[in-house]
Amino acid sequence: MTKLYFNGCSFTYGAGLNDPVNESWPSLVANHYQAKFKNHAVLGGSNDRTVKGVVTNIKNYDRFYVCWTYYSR
Repeated sequence: MTKLYFNGCSFTYGAGLNDPVNESWPSLVANHYQAKFKNHAVLGGSNDRTVKGVVTNIKNYDRFYVCWTYYSR
């Protein structure tokens, strides 16, 4: 089974949704492809944190989806 990795800030996390685990866009994409996934996004996440997460997990997942935040973060 394909394994997807998502990272970013609150938008990727699913802030403002009633059920971020099941309603966030990473969840919807993973369900569409019938894939396992990890949503490593956090509220207020920085781009540095996102890059570190991707580099750390590069061998563990088949595809990566990154939603960059503001440059100033």
